Amino acid sequence: MQFLTPLFLAGLAAIAVPLWFHLIRKEQAARVLFSSLMYVPPKEQELIRRQRLRHWPLFLLRSLLIVLMVLALSRPYWKNYAGGWSPASLARVVLLDNSLSMRAGSRWTTAQAAAEREIVSVPAGSELTLALVSDRVEMLSELGEASSALLAKLKRAEPTYRATRLDQGIQVAGDLLKQSRMGTREIVLISDFQKNGLHLSSWNIPQGVGLRTFTLPAAGTNLSIADVQISAVSYENAPSEDLIVRVQNWGTSEARDISVELRFRDQVVQTQRVAVVAKGAALAHFNAPDLESEPVVRLVLHLAVADSLAEDNWFFMTLRRQQKIPVVLAATGAARLFLSEALSPPGAMWELRSDFGGDSLKKARVVILNDPSDIPTHVASWVQEGGGLLIFSGAHAGEELKSPLLPVTVQTNSILRRERDEALWLADIQWQHPIFQIFADQQKRYFSSVHFYGYTGNVASPESKVLARFSSESPALAEKGYGRGRVLWFASTASNEWNDFAIRPAFLPFVQQMVSYLAGTYSQAAPLRVGERLDLAPWGGSEAVAIDPLGHRLAIDRPLLDLEEPGFYELRYNRRSDFTAVNIPTSESDLQAEPVQQVQARAGSARAVAAHLSAATLEHRQGWWRILLLAGVLVVLGEWMLADLYYGTIYPTGKFTNS
Repeated sequence: MQFLTPLFLAGLAAIAVPLWFHLIRKEQAARVLFSSLMYVPPKEQELIRRQRLRHWPLFLLRSLLIVLMVLALSRPYWKNYAGGWSPASLARVVLLDNSLSMRAGSRWTTAQAAAEREIVSVPAGSELTLALVSDRVEMLSELGEASSALLAKLKRAEPTYRATRLDQGIQVAGDLLKQSRMGTREIVLISDFQKNGLHLSSWNIPQGVGLRTFTLPAAGTNLSIADVQISAVSYENAPSEDLIVRVQNWGTSEARDISVELRFRDQVVQTQRVAVVAKGAALAHFNAPDLESEPVVRLVLHLAVADSLAEDNWFFMTLRRQQKIPVVLAATGAARLFLSEALSPPGAMWELRSDFGGDSLKKARVVILNDPSDIPTHVASWVQEGGGLLIFSGAHAGEELKSPLLPVTVQTNSILRRERDEALWLADIQWQHPIFQIFADQQKRYFSSVHFYGYTGNVASPESKVLARFSSESPALAEKGYGRGRVLWFASTASNEWNDFAIRPAFLPFVQQMVSYLAGTYSQAAPLRVGERLDLAPWGGSEAVAIDPLGHRLAIDRPLLDLEEPGFYELRYNRRSDFTAVNIPTSESDLQAEPVQQVQARAGSARAVAAHLSAATLEHRQGWWRILLLAGVLVVLGEWMLADLYYGTIYPTGKFTNS
């Protein structure tokens, strides 16, 4: 037994108080009226009688009360006590790594066999569970499920295409075992211990929980296609630049005469050969492919090599060929100048028009309104049929601006003085939205220097989505779906009248992203990887139809789609079909493993830290002081009843006095 606050044990000396009380306490003699004491012979009081303990049960109860109170304040706990079960009882969590690197060689079958042995070897009455861990943790059962059921689930389990994060599995298993009452608790980790996915500094193994590891065979050499560089959109029959493929060698020896294939419609259309030094990379150049007449072309790069991990020898990508998007720009003055510059760089995908009439509007994909005092009725009908409307506020866009198109209810304008008032900035930005996604990795670089001195106050409608706010909490950018189209509302100007946004580097890509989003031509800023989530907003959100690379139609109940398979996902919305390419996580191609001795050593350090930190929380888990305190309350009640019995109903003998 140990104590959280052992200094309180000094309070046991207080047992001397009831001892002193019972030894020297003088009972009050009862007065008895008597006629005369003259004929009663005097007799000396026997003092020795007063020095003997009387009322032993009462003395023991009082002493017991002091002992219980002292122990309760000392917070006792048993270091290895798990709650009343036999010390031989067992709780085991089998953590099975099912990340992509487990597909290398025969690792997965070996790991399954090891997990099966751990499941069948537990004694009867033990608590057992199985969990799969990659960059997420999947619990296949709760503690205590039958071994036969776990074996059936283990047989159906498959390795994923996800990255490795073993620390998350350790955290979940540790939290589960902390709740177990078994005498022996352990985590069995079966993994290749890929160095990129260990994150040992984040391991937290609770006190009293053991860790056993099972190491899988080392992998041989491995090569992968790490990246491909080419413009994702072209407005001619073929891209203007070459397609550049980076081949990475993760092994310790040079790879020579490696064949890199470019495939289109399951046919090899070009082949290049490269040599890659150990732990290095090489580039393969392909001629720009002919995009023919298809709006989206799916290309596949393949390494024709036999190595440890075949899955990273494939790279999927899409190229798009489309006509320039007609954009109607209804703006004047400085706002027109800034917007025209943002949307008219060389090779731009937009064709700017200024005709706001009915015929021009029918051909347009996006309309930009700057500082409108009202919105024509025919614009609402056009948006409802699938158009995209972008509105910038201004001096004329006040409370009189009303339309069912608007994502907000417009209020009064707020203008600050640049020389006196503190400027506002953009806050609460939804970085995962397609408009802001290209800025997400360098947030401060793009928006920290943008200042706003004027904006139109507004309140977002219930059916709209606020994508960014000003530091005053007022919505800055709001989105609303209207029929088959979309509307974006920006609560400040497109010129430098109310802000300095138009002269900052972020303005040009920000406007381009908004127009691309409204036109439905949004493309990913970087290759998507398995384990990430695809925002379906450009394809109608939860109304889109998604088909995975295996041809399975996916159920969509939210605007974010979890990507689990490498290949091409088909997205259907508004009578259009689109494709997005998904590749495996690059980190999984490096099969270098951490020596298991170092894993155990660092895990032991993590357990020592956890033990030091958990001592302060043992009273919450063990709770013995509460039991002792309750027992003390019961002893107080017993002492009160017994004292009343002795001193209330038993009439003590005493001296006779002369009245």
